Amino acid sequence: MSAFKKMKSNQLESLKVLQIKFSADYDEEVIDAMYYAALSAKSNLEQCLSKKVEEVESDEQLSEDEKYFIIDSYSDDHYLSRQTVELAEEMQIVALYKSVEISIKDMLKYSGLFTKKQLDSFYRIGALKKEVSKKVCALDGLKNYRSYDELRCINNCIKHSGRANKELSKFNGWNVGDKIVETNDHYTRLKDDVREFVFNLRDELLSKIV
Repeated sequence: MSAFKKMKSNQLESLKVLQIKFSADYDEEVIDAMYYAALSAKSNLEQCLSKKVEEVESDEQLSEDEKYFIIDSYSDDHYLSRQTVELAEEMQIVALYKSVEISIKDMLKYSGLFTKKQLDSFYRIGALKKEVSKKVCALDGLKNYRSYDELRCINNCIKHSGRANKELSKFNGWNVGDKIVETNDHYTRLKDDVREFVFNLRDELLSKIV
């Protein structure tokens, strides 16, 4: 190989390494900011409603029945604020899984080890595990794979029925038919382990191309 070709090859390898490393480093700050914005909006609304209730209760020109109906009308706003936070919690899971899914697919694309047809099939976990095991390593052998897989299952259940299915029930604490609730707790519990799983896959990929 000529010196020029060797230099060009080294540059391409360096670019490939940088692209893989960059792809592995997805950003959770936007996801967290969305959730905290919903919490802040809920808190502000509750303070506003509390003030309105105090004003109604102290209004001597209103009868007790009028006060009751006015205060009761605020219940829709309370419900909406709670629903907004619950939706933001669900979106944390969905957004995190989507970020991880894109990150993994980009890393595999930049590795140059897979065809476009294979990459297009990686939205299916079976295809992803099968092809990666041939060229890189067994995905389920990587540390924290189970956290990634649980995140994937929670994401699927949120998007389809809002309840735990048989696939999710293989993880501790989940039973078939359980409503998916307190998703912020699951997001917080899983996110660091999932990031470590992505980094572990990154390192395995780099070991195959460097």
